[in-house]
Order: sequence, then structure tokens, then C-alpha cells
Amino acid sequence: MPVFFIMFVFMIRRLNDLDKTGWLSLLTFIPIVGAIFGLYVLFAKGSPGSNSYGPAPDENPTWVKVVAIGLPILMIILGIAVVTFLPGNL
Repeated sequence: MPVFFIMFVFMIRRLNDLDKTGWLSLLTFIPIVGAIFGLYVLFAKGSPGSNSYGPAPDENPTWVKVVAIGLPILMIILGIAVVTFLPGNL
């Protein structure tokens, strides 16, 4: 349940970044429409500059971009390594 609450809060913040009201997050409860709306929220470009919900955030520093790319790659490599060394695979 806490994960659902956190996901909902981030959905509202993302909608505010798109200069939309947080009430639109309730669309996720409608079957099929919710999935399509979730993809829109995930891939839509944020509004340029400031909007009615606040100023535009600063650009991420380089280290954040490196970690955002490197961490998933590291997790995939570690996942493959764990499966490879399971008993019966040696």
C-alpha cells in the first residue's frame, strides 16, 4: 500500500510538470484508459519553462545522467551473474 501511495504522489507531480491538474491521476483507475494515460504521462515532454505549478527544475548534472544509465546496466549484469551461478548451472 505505501508503494501505491508513493506512485500516486509521483504521478501528480509529473502531471503538474506537464501543467495539468493532479486530479487527472484518477484516470489510472479506469481500465485501458488508465494504461494509455500512464504511457502518456511517462513519455510526454514537460512544459517548457515555468508553469502555474512552479518554476522549471534545474538541469541534471552529468553524474546523475551517468548513474541513471549505469545503474540499470549494472543491475542487468548482476541479475545474469546470479542466475548463472545458481546451483545446477555450474
